[in-house]
Amino acid sequence: MPHITLAVTPPVLQQVAAGHAYQRQLAIQGASPDLQPLIDTATRHHRVQLAICGVFALTVGDNGAIWGTHQNPGTQTDDFDNLYALLARRPGLPVTFTW
Repeated sequence: MPHITLAVTPPVLQQVAAGHAYQRQLAIQGASPDLQPLIDTATRHHRVQLAICGVFALTVGDNGAIWGTHQNPGTQTDDFDNLYALLARRPGLPVTFTW
């Protein structure tokens, strides 16, 4: 069963609060064996698409975090913004999404 564990870390919130909104990211703190190899290939120059829970379409361009700046305008930015806002309510608390 696919799963990914994400969190918004306190240092990221500090950077955003200091006026660096481009630093918004969801830290990838774990993934299922079927997703991890795909995530491991993600780089700034090789971005991969991931549908969290089969619904939230995000672009992964870093094997350690999903960055807001990597998202395509529209649905992806909306999905990222909403997940970021939810996870930022509990800084540093990882949440596992399973589908």
